[in-house]
Amino acid sequence: MNYRGWLLIFFMFVILYSAALHTTATFNDPDSFYHARITELMIERGGIITKFPWLPFTAFSQSFIDHHLLYHAFLVPFIALWGPLWGMKAAAACAFVAVIAAFILLLSRIVDARRDIRRRFLVLIFTASLFLNGVFTTRMNLEKIPALSLLWLLGGTYALVSGKRVLTFFFSFFFVWLHGAWPLMPMLSILYLIADQCSRKALGLCAWSVAGACAGLIINPYFPDNIFFYLVQIFHVAIVTYGDLYEIGAEWYPANAQIISWGTGAVITAASATAVFMFKAAFTSGTALSAKRTTIERFFFAATLVFFFLALKSSRHGEYFVPFATLFGGIMATPFLESLSLKHAKELWKTCFLKRRSTAILVSGIALLYGIFAPILIASNLMAFREDGIPVEKHRYISAWMRQNIPRGSMVFNDQWGYFPSVWFWGGDNRFIAGLDPTFFYSLDPNLFWNYEALRKGTVQSGAARAIQRLFGAEAIIVSKENSALRAVLDRDSDATLVYEDGSGSIFTVSILR
Repeated sequence: MNYRGWLLIFFMFVILYSAALHTTATFNDPDSFYHARITELMIERGGIITKFPWLPFTAFSQSFIDHHLLYHAFLVPFIALWGPLWGMKAAAACAFVAVIAAFILLLSRIVDARRDIRRRFLVLIFTASLFLNGVFTTRMNLEKIPALSLLWLLGGTYALVSGKRVLTFFFSFFFVWLHGAWPLMPMLSILYLIADQCSRKALGLCAWSVAGACAGLIINPYFPDNIFFYLVQIFHVAIVTYGDLYEIGAEWYPANAQIISWGTGAVITAASATAVFMFKAAFTSGTALSAKRTTIERFFFAATLVFFFLALKSSRHGEYFVPFATLFGGIMATPFLESLSLKHAKELWKTCFLKRRSTAILVSGIALLYGIFAPILIASNLMAFREDGIPVEKHRYISAWMRQNIPRGSMVFNDQWGYFPSVWFWGGDNRFIAGLDPTFFYSLDPNLFWNYEALRKGTVQSGAARAIQRLFGAEAIIVSKENSALRAVLDRDSDATLVYEDGSGSIFTVSILR
């Protein structure tokens, strides 16, 4: 079978793999509800959303910007055709397939795979190794921005390494409109500048990237409000991350051992590529390969290292570390593997393995077991992950009760900020206390935020309902089923009346309003 046949089989696998992960009526991230609902509003209103009155106690009420504007524009045809659930899933699957295609094109361009069929197969093998990283396939198949964000970053990387200034400007400009991770593009251009030893060409590319990002901020439907928003989003949420003060999104916490193990394939690839990079002269001896490190090699070494440390700080950056580590591995290994003759391979085998037979058997056995069982285990874990997701209808009936029994625009005290997207998705006529990220509440009014924290955790043992009404003007209180502390407080509170309950939580009204 020729290369095209193997490539076709591989993409059939990618499509089926992604489709299998999207067969359940669940979302694995509460943000998916937000993206689905705001896209529906764009369709209904025929334009972008410029006001966000549903979270009046957060910074969104002061200066809301849709920092996923292009992503929501991308979702429009999918949701218009198939509705919010299956539209989101179809969009996620398409974005994942596009990421795999972009990865192949970028690696093929860097290693110049057009001139040698062996290089094409090596590119395909390195691309397939991405599926040995559960953190990558998990993040890429969430019904949210990661896949499209990575796709855009891969495009920007192609522009950089190809020396295309206008294309670099293009990707930097519209990255600002696509996702809050837009600073990554200027960051990569700076790394390329350093890798190319501050050459005039690299300096020009860096200037075009920074200019593109600045232009994207200014030539923007949300300017100048977006400046304040990104101050909170980038500095407070991404850099400082107040996880030691209050509960934040799980993806912003440092990568733990489980996250690192899920990215084992990329960690092994990056470590091996680093060894070749650092001791290139030793690896290239006896071959016609140059021992000199190239700009591309230095650039991807630096990018891989930066993304690794970013992933250690916040696990969400694993979605960037895995592909860049794999690209780095492909760049370092492809020329060596291509030039590896049978004679050279035998010499390496004698030197590295036959003289240490027990080590060779152990290493080979581990590699074989990993290669066979890792994809199976990762796939089964991913399917379990999908099954354990958030049912799309989780808060449908709570929201239906509120629409029928609470005046439109009423203030609702929600005890979990992560529940806001799904409750808002089903009952968007009401206003809520916290949502999307607690930092946007904290940054606007820290004192009120700490009052909210005390109330929602059940720390206030008496007069809680009255305090909720006085501080927030809430007419209803949603208590999640997990929050037994607040539930116990309200059950004893004569000013709170239980009016609705189901498997997802309960609703209390504040009696003193009547």
